Amino acid sequence: MKKFLSIFPIEVYVILLPSIIFFIMIGIKYFNCYLYQTIQCINHSSAQDFISAFLENNIISVILIFVFIYLLFSIILIIYKKDNHQNKTSFNIRSFLFIFGILYISAVAMAFEIKTIFISADPIHTAQVSEFLMHTDKVLFGSYLPFSFYHIIHSNILSQIFYNSYIYLFPIILVIIFISLFSNKEIYRKFLIAYFLAFLISLPIWIKFPAISPDSMYLKNILNTKISVEIQNVINITQISPRMQKNISAIGNHWIDPAGGSLAISTFPSMHAAWGIISVVSIIELWPPVAIIAIPWVVAELIGTMYTLEHYGVDVLFGIIIGFFALWITKRLLKFEKRYFVDSYHLFLIFDHLKQLYKSINNKLGNQIEKITKISHK
Repeated sequence: MKKFLSIFPIEVYVILLPSIIFFIMIGIKYFNCYLYQTIQCINHSSAQDFISAFLENNIISVILIFVFIYLLFSIILIIYKKDNHQNKTSFNIRSFLFIFGILYISAVAMAFEIKTIFISADPIHTAQVSEFLMHTDKVLFGSYLPFSFYHIIHSNILSQIFYNSYIYLFPIILVIIFISLFSNKEIYRKFLIAYFLAFLISLPIWIKFPAISPDSMYLKNILNTKISVEIQNVINITQISPRMQKNISAIGNHWIDPAGGSLAISTFPSMHAAWGIISVVSIIELWPPVAIIAIPWVVAELIGTMYTLEHYGVDVLFGIIIGFFALWITKRLLKFEKRYFVDSYHLFLIFDHLKQLYKSINNKLGNQIEKITKISHK
């Protein structure tokens, strides 16, 4: 056991291994489905849609398969054979494929896992849990929180701030990954591990407590359920501007399957809340002065998850808890890793080159700015 811990970083066990296990499990499941055509299997068309979602883009498929095979081959070589004779170029290639392979394979696995639980969701159970969450909001916060914001906030500017804070989470995540990849290996690793841990923690909760958004459940009522008189009265007096209605509809339609073959049940807990917390902590660690902007942004983003009618208040509350919990576990895992792991096979070598490149570009930009400043003062 100590041998494996000393060879591979924690990402292999926390991110890559669960992804590989998922691919194996889903492969066995669909193989049995087609082999035996059991009633318990997901229907034939859904299975085809699931597989075709990956195979539609042949270039991406080839890249993923190549990276996966290379990683597997490298792992076997590392375990059974010392390869110090390899040149620096080989180490750089392996390091590059290792870092980006983990990110890419895990992202694809995450997309497949979400698709799997969406197409296997039970509509009746989903409606029950969604209704329970709305009533839990009433008990915890004294109101049906997603709709209550519209009774308090009447400013178009605030509406746009909440909406934009919500929809720009993923571009901000990409910026964090890009900047930390070049400038700070520790923050990059911490962010990535916490990001996927939050997802892995939430996955069994989504399966056990499937729920759809307040927009899908109550405004669009895609499950055709009977809405309680009290909630319907709240909806009737809720005034949403035409512009915000258009925004909410665009977001909601993204998660609704027109064919009715799947349900977006990843509502409770909210990943927008969990990933928002992880993102703001990483941003502040990268550059502490930006906290003056990052903290108000994450507050607006958390409100935006409810203001866009994509989440219940309790979703956001549990999402915040999971975000901090994932960061805490990540810190403990990285501390544990230091006791055993030694990067003898240069799996993180690419970070050194990226950091040097970052410093070089930063210095050149600094010199150019200094020259321009001197010219302007003349």
